[in-house]
Amino acid sequence: MRKTSILTVIVLWTLIRPTDLAASVNIDPRTVNLNENDDSGISLATVSATCYPSTNDYINVTGVQTFNGTTTQHNVTCEACRLSVDRETDLFSFNMSDNTVYKSPCSATSCGVCPSCMACSTSNGCLTGPATYNIVVYCETTSYDNNDNGTSTLTVSVAEETPTLTISLPDSVPANNLMSVGTVLTQANQSSTSGPAIVEYTNSLAVSNTYELDTANMFKLNPTNGEVYVATDPSVEYDNTYSMGICIHSRRQTSCKNLTINFDGCFQTPNCDDQTNTSFSDQIAIGATLFTMNYTNPSAHFAANSSTWQNLNFVKVSSTLAEASIDLTSGVISTTGNVTVWPDYPYSTHTFVVRVSNPGYSCSYTATCTMTMQFSFTNWPIRFESLPNTTYIHEDTDDRTLVHSIITYDPNNPDHDNVTCNVTANDDTTLLELTHNGNYDYDSWFIYKKECNEPNCGCIDENFLCDKDIGCLNYNLNNTYTITIQCSDAYGSSDEETFTLQVTENQPPSFTNTPTNITLNTDNVAHLDSVFSIYYSDAESETLDYNFTITPDTPSLFKFDTWGNYYDNPCNVTATSFQWNQTNNTFAVSFCGRERRNMVCSSFNIYIRDYCGPTPVCSHNSTTVTDQFAIGGELFQIDVTGSGYTSLTYSITSEYSNLFSVDPLTGIVTSAAALEARSPPGSTSYSMVAKVYDTAACAHAACALSVEVTYTNFNISIDNMGSVNVDIHEDEQASVTLVTIATSDNNTNDGVTCEVDNAASTPANNSIFFAVETNTRSNVYELVSKEGPGFDYDVADTYIVVVVCEDNYGSSDTATATVSILENQVPTMDNLNAGKVINVDPITVGDGDVIFTLQTSDNENDPLVYSCSVTNNFVPLQCLSDGVVSLRRNVRIPDEEGEMYNVTLCIEDSAHNHTVCETLNVNISSSKTNPVLDNLPSSVSFYENTTIGATLFNVTVEDPDVLDVYTFSMVVYPKTSSSAFSLDANTGVLTLQESLDYETLNHYEFLFRVRDAYLPGLEDKYLSLSVLDVNEAPSLTLTETTYATIEEDAGYTVATLIFTCTDVDVGQTTSLAITSGTDMSYFSLDSSTGVMTFAQNWDFENGVVPPQTTSLEITCDDGNGLSDAGTIVVNIAAVNEFSPSLSTTAEDITIYSNQTLIDPLFTVTATDNDYGDDGLFDFSIIGEGKGSKYFTISSTGQLFISDYIDWNYDYTFEFTIKVSDGESNPRASHVNVIVRYITSFEPTIPTKERARCILCTNIGKAVVSSLCVEAVIILLLFIHMCCRMKPYRVCQLKPKPKLRNASDIKKAIQDRSDTDDPYRPGSEMLNRALPDDRPPSPFMYNVPPRLRGEPPAAAEYIEPGPAISLAHISGPPKPSSVGIKRKRVTNIKPKAKHIPSLFQNKAYAPTRIALPRSVDETFTKEQLTQPDVSNKRATISPLFGRSNGSKLYSENQRHLPDIEEPDIALDF
Repeated sequence: MRKTSILTVIVLWTLIRPTDLAASVNIDPRTVNLNENDDSGISLATVSATCYPSTNDYINVTGVQTFNGTTTQHNVTCEACRLSVDRETDLFSFNMSDNTVYKSPCSATSCGVCPSCMACSTSNGCLTGPATYNIVVYCETTSYDNNDNGTSTLTVSVAEETPTLTISLPDSVPANNLMSVGTVLTQANQSSTSGPAIVEYTNSLAVSNTYELDTANMFKLNPTNGEVYVATDPSVEYDNTYSMGICIHSRRQTSCKNLTINFDGCFQTPNCDDQTNTSFSDQIAIGATLFTMNYTNPSAHFAANSSTWQNLNFVKVSSTLAEASIDLTSGVISTTGNVTVWPDYPYSTHTFVVRVSNPGYSCSYTATCTMTMQFSFTNWPIRFESLPNTTYIHEDTDDRTLVHSIITYDPNNPDHDNVTCNVTANDDTTLLELTHNGNYDYDSWFIYKKECNEPNCGCIDENFLCDKDIGCLNYNLNNTYTITIQCSDAYGSSDEETFTLQVTENQPPSFTNTPTNITLNTDNVAHLDSVFSIYYSDAESETLDYNFTITPDTPSLFKFDTWGNYYDNPCNVTATSFQWNQTNNTFAVSFCGRERRNMVCSSFNIYIRDYCGPTPVCSHNSTTVTDQFAIGGELFQIDVTGSGYTSLTYSITSEYSNLFSVDPLTGIVTSAAALEARSPPGSTSYSMVAKVYDTAACAHAACALSVEVTYTNFNISIDNMGSVNVDIHEDEQASVTLVTIATSDNNTNDGVTCEVDNAASTPANNSIFFAVETNTRSNVYELVSKEGPGFDYDVADTYIVVVVCEDNYGSSDTATATVSILENQVPTMDNLNAGKVINVDPITVGDGDVIFTLQTSDNENDPLVYSCSVTNNFVPLQCLSDGVVSLRRNVRIPDEEGEMYNVTLCIEDSAHNHTVCETLNVNISSSKTNPVLDNLPSSVSFYENTTIGATLFNVTVEDPDVLDVYTFSMVVYPKTSSSAFSLDANTGVLTLQESLDYETLNHYEFLFRVRDAYLPGLEDKYLSLSVLDVNEAPSLTLTETTYATIEEDAGYTVATLIFTCTDVDVGQTTSLAITSGTDMSYFSLDSSTGVMTFAQNWDFENGVVPPQTTSLEITCDDGNGLSDAGTIVVNIAAVNEFSPSLSTTAEDITIYSNQTLIDPLFTVTATDNDYGDDGLFDFSIIGEGKGSKYFTISSTGQLFISDYIDWNYDYTFEFTIKVSDGESNPRASHVNVIVRYITSFEPTIPTKERARCILCTNIGKAVVSSLCVEAVIILLLFIHMCCRMKPYRVCQLKPKPKLRNASDIKKAIQDRSDTDDPYRPGSEMLNRALPDDRPPSPFMYNVPPRLRGEPPAAAEYIEPGPAISLAHISGPPKPSSVGIKRKRVTNIKPKAKHIPSLFQNKAYAPTRIALPRSVDETFTKEQLTQPDVSNKRATISPLFGRSNGSKLYSENQRHLPDIEEPDIALDF
């Protein structure tokens, strides 16, 4: 009862117990401020803590002290305090003895970020600001029943180092060649005296190019005191500006600035290369470039680090080529006139010496180089101007005759390029020759026909003809001669042409007035009266010799002239006596006229009458036409007066009979050829006599006709000078071609002469311009100015040149050309005009620096003289040569700041009295300011997957000099990462060049610098770049991707994957899983080990058949959304699990002595449940006992006896049959067999199969053996009987005769005919042996006797030759006249219907028979004469291809046909 009461009290006390007071912890002070450089141990705050613990109250219950449920609370000082943070042992600590919180002392004194400082770390008690630490102080009691505790927080703030560190350094300092090593230029310090202590000085290398000295070592920084001093001898260095980056470092800060060192020295001496060019020609154009100066770019030049020269000056020192000059600024050497090589040959060599200087930059140093040039003589090709293809000459030309004057053209001056011609080929050297007149002009060579040694040769009654070998021509012997001429100049140029001399034939004359009849009146004809005058036309105007014949020739009434010409002395027929007694007689006159090479004949009749009709009367006439009169145009109508005429006819006679023709019936006279005015410009008169005849008249009429042909001179025309305007400079001294004058004249044989009409030109009579013919007799003129014309713009600025061109006969044309004289232009100052002011910044230029270079232009490139003057000798300016102004000393600052100085510059063209002066105003002004990086310092952050090429930062500049161009540079910290970033030096754009990697390096610092073309930046500034982390995909590498296993149950290890799954991200854990695959549900993967097992049974026999190959996608996941995957292939092989299932496992059977070999005893049927089983089984009998000896089992499971069992006792066989599935790991089942053998026969009826098996029983075997013996005996008897047969024996066949030619065939047939062979060819026995419906076989030679109709044996066949009658063999057959190819065949029937019996043996039937080309199908003598046997090549059938219906033999005589070459072949 008491225990229950005590428990109740305790529970009640617990429920109603008063609340305990919390401990009070006071920290003084609660907030403490520190500096990161506070390295010593420091007392931060004191702690006082009051705790409120309690003790339990007890009561005495029956002598036992029992807790009564109440407590007594106490107010006491806490017994222990401590710091609750992990910094207790490094940065902060608590001392219980004095209840004080302390900062621990820094064990790494002077730590910080300076280059030589050790890094500050909390582990060594060092602070780094800014930072805030919340220090929790925990106090408690430990000796009370119910202890008390409490906490309070001390806040400690750590500030950065102060004040800000700022470097104090001038913007620039001067330096020069005179300084010695060790000279201090300046000293770096900090701008504030109260700033943090400087612990270190550093510098970056100079940014300038390396010159003669290593500029990185020319000036150095003392790292202990910040002094910049001269480190190497500067005496040989050039002018340049160097930039040195200097940094001062406190423990926690760095301040940097660029120091510009303006070094005063001479720039690099310029250079140029000697050059040689031998490829120039004397045809080089005026103004063409000869050389462009070659010089090496400077290796040490200009404060702006220029890699190219500036302000180079090129001056001609000397030149042997007057026609060359050099551009002073570009150094281009070009031609100023035409270059001539003559009298040098084949080339001339010249030198041009150039001096190159760099005024104001290279002090007075210069370089000299020599340009060597070679001009080759241009030998223009010579060419023929006048050599025609063909020239004509008459065959009657006997004198030495000029055939052609050779005119050549050579653009080279004939004074030094002589022309020589020679004959390279000549058809007749005795006929044609080439001569030279002694001069070497363009027209000094001539082709002549030599003189004929037999003049007048070729007469038709002479015994010789003109021979070419004596210089004579004969058209009939040779009418074409060729001569090849080659003309060469003095320097190897040549031209070759072939000249053809065409001989024209002497044309035969033709009679023009021969009448048919002439009637004479006896009353009017007296002695020596002219009866008739013969006229003719002849192209050569030759005189004819005549021969006359008159019938009857008695009495001699007429006289005939023996010769006569056709114009003024014709051949006449005259009367010799009065004709009174010859009235009404007729005389026939025939005559021939002969010239040198031709003869023509004609005839007429003379009628003598005592009465004549009236004589016609005609009128004289004349006309005038031009040489343009049309051929065939009517000139006259012969005018006949009177009446009573019977029938009039007309004829004309003339010296120019070939030019005119008359219609004999109408009397119309027309032109027969072109009428020429042969003496231009006058006219030519042609005369002719017109004759009129009447058939009844005894006389004819004659009247004179005259044609006056006047010359038509067409007007000459100047075609190309309609608007000729030419500009010529007044300084021009060479001859200038203004225009090539083109004229036209319809008179093709008319010449032209052009000249300048000085009187009509303006100014008149200037005698400057003239017209010159390009080549002699070329009729081509050029209008040119003379050399040294003396043009003067001030005297005449325009010339009007009047050109007159006139032909040979007075026609002319006039044209004008306007020549404008270009005035020599006053030289100009291109970069200096009135009031020009230039600013000189003393910061950027100093002693010797060029501040201005006068640039001039002169259109004519006239030599100019430069002059220069300054205000006085005290100014800092000086004049150099060629318009260059420079500083002769440094500008005094500030004394000369803002001063304006004047420099007068002049240029003079003394040859033209041109002088130009201008004043240059030089203002001394320090206008340049240092550029300032205005957006730095700064910090940026980028994710680590920022793309390469991304812009990270763009540095900007603040500079009042808005037109300045800036150059940016940077230093990357750490410097090993410099290649990861790129800074565009022109734009200040910072770009990423390599990928960022947070895990490798996540913070970079960039120190940027800037300078313009003159000044560096005031201060270098920093950019901080932080790299932000980006989750990156893991990387999965599957070392093996193909695995093999077998079908198994769930839990079976399929494979252990060989893989690596890595993730560069810190703190991430990767996992491996199967994420894809058709059969992925069958597999399970251990992510950590890579062990892959079957998640469910893989069984090919379970009804749902999975594949044997499956693909799985394996994924490596980082747990943050990124993964990498790969594919593996698993090949699952089926397992041979089941033994074959058999239809029986035990058999007990009985057999008898008559058991056959073919009757199965029983059949074992097997099946296999394994997947993919092929259904094939291996059956075998196990063991070597009688079971395997007397029994066999087939592949289909049928059991047979393997040998006959014919024992006289019963026997029981016991054996086992093994049935295997035949797989690689085979499984087998067994059948136990008992076979009981009974000696008696089986009491059953034999089956049909067993009855058919003769050899299945012993009786059958005996019967078969007996039959085989009998067959052998019969065969031997047959062979014996055959061998006894005569005259042919199968065993003794004669060899086949070789039938090679006709004589062999004849002999073979004769031999057979002489024997008593009853089967010889043609024998009655052979005929009877043949079927009645079949002709005898021509292939029966050497065939043994046989019964009628019996096919021959195989051995009987011998390749046959044709059976040929001796009477039909007239000559040897052609080779291979018949051929049969052997081929053993079976069951082949001949295609032909009638086949000789020889081929009935099918085994040796020929496959192809080559038949004769022709078979004479003549079988009787009567048939030999039949006309229808001419078809030698008719198709015969069957064996010889006989035509349908033809017969191979006659009915009353068996006769084989002749056989010629094969023509067709029969196939069987």
